[in-house]
Amino acid sequence: MQPNIKNIAKQAFLYSIAVLGVAGLIALVDFSNTWIHFLYPNFPSWTTAFIFALPTVTIGVAVWRRLRESDILKYEFITTVTHKFRTPLTHIKWASENLAQEQLSENGVTQIGYIQDANAKLVELTDLLVNASETENALYKYRTERVDIGSLIDEVLKRTNDHVVARCMKIERNVPAGLEVMCDTARMRFVIHTLVENAINYSKDNCSIIVNVEKKDNMIIISVKDSGIGIAKEELPRMFTKFYRGKEARSTDTEGMGIGLYMTHDIVTRHHGKIWVESEGPGKGSTFSISLPVAE
Repeated sequence: MQPNIKNIAKQAFLYSIAVLGVAGLIALVDFSNTWIHFLYPNFPSWTTAFIFALPTVTIGVAVWRRLRESDILKYEFITTVTHKFRTPLTHIKWASENLAQEQLSENGVTQIGYIQDANAKLVELTDLLVNASETENALYKYRTERVDIGSLIDEVLKRTNDHVVARCMKIERNVPAGLEVMCDTARMRFVIHTLVENAINYSKDNCSIIVNVEKKDNMIIISVKDSGIGIAKEELPRMFTKFYRGKEARSTDTEGMGIGLYMTHDIVTRHHGKIWVESEGPGKGSTFSISLPVAE
């Protein structure tokens, strides 16, 4: 925790210096205007402000460019590293699949299963890192197309089916046919998958999860309701902030990163939609909902 505290303190100090600098500059401009007006009553008052504004804008543009270059370098570094990760992870996947087809002892099969599960987790974390980097990068472009929301939900439910069966759960699907939105398919798939997967992870075995879709005016509302751990009311406003995880969530799933919901919020916002969560409190389940404009 100590490095984080130092970083926060350093940022707070720099922000304070910046605020004091701006305040000093404003005070200097005001004093200069008063002094010049006193000496030269006919001198235009806006001239002094304009003269001070030129170097201020120049410095601001220079700082912005430096920050922008830093963001681009960070994005390129993360993208390069994660792409390098994918090659060995793919080789591990292939090797484990080939070994699983051999005649192995019961313990050998179990160990192969552990390797495959760990590899899948690493692939998931790598993809999450890439998605987080792309989400924060202003150069990242969305590729929107007309998408049938029911088909997209069915695709997600198919991917999570093994997990649902293993937990003896049931997913109730209430999705009318023919509802379409304009969206980036891969990103919106990630959003729906995150909401469904969270509902599975934070619910008890043998429970039901409800995926509901309805059209209201020119918006399509997608809701994922569970009967799981629930969320305390004081935690609701922070659920979509970066790296935040509620108390119950931390104790239930110790491997979560607290970034999935942050990314879903960003993706939905970029689609001109909204995302929100409702819960009556701990142990009373929760409902995550998103609204997206109907495709015209």
